[in-house]
Amino acid sequence: MQKKIITTICIIAVVVLTSIVFKYTQKLRNDLITAQNTQVELMRKIKYLQDNERDRIDVAVENIIQSEIEWLLLKIAICVVESRLNPLAVGRLGDGGLYQHLPLRLNGHTREANRLQDTIVFTDACRFDPLLSTKIFEIVNRHHNPNRCIERAITLHNSGGGRTYRNAVMREFEILKAIYYTID
Repeated sequence: MQKKIITTICIIAVVVLTSIVFKYTQKLRNDLITAQNTQVELMRKIKYLQDNERDRIDVAVENIIQSEIEWLLLKIAICVVESRLNPLAVGRLGDGGLYQHLPLRLNGHTREANRLQDTIVFTDACRFDPLLSTKIFEIVNRHHNPNRCIERAITLHNSGGGRTYRNAVMREFEILKAIYYTID
């Protein structure tokens, strides 16, 4: 009889333990499936975010490139209006080069570029060097027009030019943009 009781207790213990193990195995299996589903969902979200971020980066890069191109086209338009792209052009006030920068003695952009750098880097001869005169233009704009506003750049370059000068530069700028954007 004692053997029967012990056997019955053992059978009950095995059934209880088996049911507990089965219950926890089922719970672990369900947890594992949930974790896998969560992982799959997270991977989908990460991929979506990566794709979305890539699109945003592509748009940002395109905007930067477009901004740089338009800034270059503006500089060309200013040079067309100022000197008809002749780096040796000299104006009636002694202004010279592509951008028609005034001589140092007249307190123009060449002097301003030197002042902004706290050193004398540019001379009157620099006005006739296309690279150096462009650098003078950039230094002055970097300080006085850091956002590269087109209108501000035109006014800053020739503050006495008025609406006529602005319209001439904008006309050339729009022509250059139209040519650039129609080229494939």
